[in-house]
Amino acid sequence: MADTRRELRELDCSNLSLEWKNWKREFLVYMIAKDKNLQPESTKIATFLWLIGTKGANIYNTLFPNDGSHSLLGTFTAQRMIPATDTEAEHGVTEIKQRSLEEVLQAFDNHCLPQKNVTMESYKFNNMSQKERQPFNEFLTELRVQLERCEYNCICGASYENRMLRDRIITGVCDRKLQLKLLDRRDENLERVVEMCKTFESVNANKDILASKQSISAVASIASKEKDEVNAINVTNRRFCFNCGGDWNSDHKSKCPAREFMCSCGKKGHFRRMCRKKANKSEAGKQESKPNGRQRVDTVR
Repeated sequence: MADTRRELRELDCSNLSLEWKNWKREFLVYMIAKDKNLQPESTKIATFLWLIGTKGANIYNTLFPNDGSHSLLGTFTAQRMIPATDTEAEHGVTEIKQRSLEEVLQAFDNHCLPQKNVTMESYKFNNMSQKERQPFNEFLTELRVQLERCEYNCICGASYENRMLRDRIITGVCDRKLQLKLLDRRDENLERVVEMCKTFESVNANKDILASKQSISAVASIASKEKDEVNAINVTNRRFCFNCGGDWNSDHKSKCPAREFMCSCGKKGHFRRMCRKKANKSEAGKQESKPNGRQRVDTVR
């Protein structure tokens, strides 16, 4: 059976300021998922170098040059400058040092991440607005990602990110009705504002579905009406037999059921209801035009 386990991708070094942060997050999740956080530091660094790929390993070598005096993974011996005891000074006791994974990650942070301009990041955040037809959840995610770069913290250490995010949502939503509804509230918290935006979007989506169904129904009604009009025209233009009242076609003359019928008027070849002799002149004039909206055709007479 094929191994379908998800492996961590190598670090893409084409844009380190963006890719390193994402790769580091995935790496830390990988270490927890694989129960590797409790392993020795040298094993964790080896795992880091294996997963980061060739280009990432080259960056590691530039950050931690190795002249052969110590291990590639950071384990090395060093003479203590100040001996702890006279015995250590006498025998030249050395100290074993081990580089930690945390040091490696911090070195990569310093190398890959540019100096942050908090003012610029705040400017970007305060100018973000929801795009037309952009789902609210997508807009909210973009705001949260940018908010992480703004460092909205009071001098006392308390964070006011929720207040800034709430205000940006109210200012940045593209629907004017929703915006007025949010402004009409009295200091709703962030959770309540987010809930209202999601509810409003869901209701509008249902309205669009209903409007679409009504539009389809209207089109079907128009088509049905046009069909009825066409049928009415066909009925109006339909030809019928003057002797029996049935529909006329090329073979009807020889098959007319009134051919052998004797009418009370004394003439043969037509039904009583189609007899013209009993009708008065006005009725006869109406029958000779278009009874029932159809054209008369004599078959026998």
